[in-house]
Amino acid sequence: YRLDGAAVITADAGPPADAAAKNDPLHYLLDQTMVRAYRNGTTSEYRHIVVRILNEEGAKQMARHFVRHYFGEQRARLLQARIVKKDATVVRPKLNEYYVDLPSLAAGDVVD
Repeated sequence: YRLDGAAVITADAGPPADAAAKNDPLHYLLDQTMVRAYRNGTTSEYRHIVVRILNEEGAKQMARHFVRHYFGEQRARLLQARIVKKDATVVRPKLNEYYVDLPSLAAGDVVD
């Protein structure tokens, strides 16, 4: 169920033709959620997103990314995060327990 983010980025044909006209801030290349149910009634959720930043508004929206969960009722943790810059360099930001700050995002960058 886990997909290679680099392969997803490579296979991306780009945002829809009308994205610039609509001033879309983000282009989701992947938004995958897998839920596993256990016999004891609990569940775990794995989520993988790959998002291309299209403009400054998109950079602001993705500047801090949180793992969705109910505080006090659920636990959350980030497994990994990386930024693939427009020039193909890779930046690995410091992970916090359930959020990550993504500084210096710009149009053309991809968050994986």
